[in-house]
Amino acid sequence: MVKSSSRKIRILVLALLCCIDVAAQRQLTVLSSETYMPLKDVTVRVDSLIMKTDYLGRVPVPEYFDSIQFSHVEYSPEKLSFREVGDTMYLFPSRYVLKEVVVLGISPDMRKSMDKARERRLKEPTSFNPLSFDLGRLLDRRGRRDRKQMQRLQDAFRKFDMK
Repeated sequence: MVKSSSRKIRILVLALLCCIDVAAQRQLTVLSSETYMPLKDVTVRVDSLIMKTDYLGRVPVPEYFDSIQFSHVEYSPEKLSFREVGDTMYLFPSRYVLKEVVVLGISPDMRKSMDKARERRLKEPTSFNPLSFDLGRLLDRRGRRDRKQMQRLQDAFRKFDMK
């Protein structure tokens, strides 16, 4: 009888210790900043502990810690200190985060090859002969308008190419 009551007390004490340990943790929810939906399988590193979120985006974290890191394949990683973390963490999709941007213009080699192609095109003989006379082309107002428009566009493109 004494053994069974002491055994019950031990079990009760162990159960209380487990509850105290659980009470020393808090629940953190990780959501997508784009859809506000919970994110599953986000790796959460709290100091030396490594955990993953469940299908509801929840993960138990210690009550106090120095830093916490969140990482997921489709989202940009985040590293925060204890003061910066609330009950909910929003991760940004990595397609919106640019690590480095390099803006390049036309390379000198490309510019040279484009200039050579332009020169070759200008040197090629055309079917238009300035000494010929074409009455149909002379009377075609729509064709004249289209040729003027084409000439303006070509001039504009040349200006852009020169810049």
